[in-house]
Amino acid sequence: MQKSILDGAAPRADLELAPTQSQAGDPEGPLYELTFKGEAGGTLQERQSSLTARFFGARDRITTVKHDQAILELSAKSREKPKLLKPHFLAGLAPGEQLLVKGPFKAGEHTEWMWVEVNRWEGDSLSGTLQNDPYYVKNLRSGSAVSVNFNDVFDYLYVHANQKTEGNETAALLEQQAR
Repeated sequence: MQKSILDGAAPRADLELAPTQSQAGDPEGPLYELTFKGEAGGTLQERQSSLTARFFGARDRITTVKHDQAILELSAKSREKPKLLKPHFLAGLAPGEQLLVKGPFKAGEHTEWMWVEVNRWEGDSLSGTLQNDPYYVKNLRSGSAVSVNFNDVFDYLYVHANQKTEGNETAALLEQQAR
């Protein structure tokens, strides 16, 4: 794990355990949760994301691009694969597997396209955890619970259990345009 620590990271964390309520499927007996006390963010997931970014370091950057015809066509094509993955996702991903989608988040005249790790898919609604810290959208942060309409998805990233990835098909074209 030390190889993944970026320059400027603060690889130290103070964690606190707190008693928590059991939920359906939990084992008998007292349960405790990590609270990530002292980290920025309102929800447990936001505080966990904040600690992880601080501990290992994070590199988020904003890239301004125009959605020209070539990018829009590639984006539409890249939406086809998640449709094929839907039955596999609904059956339950294996440990280590992840499905992420790039969805739009609006702030005034700005639209930020950010990655969401999907944890629920009902109809055309994908719900999950935001994986980026927004630049324009001030009411969200990495770790926020968000929803995206499948028809608005720009791209996808599927991480296999062996960490091999597929998707992110628009990345090369977006990078090319950003130069």
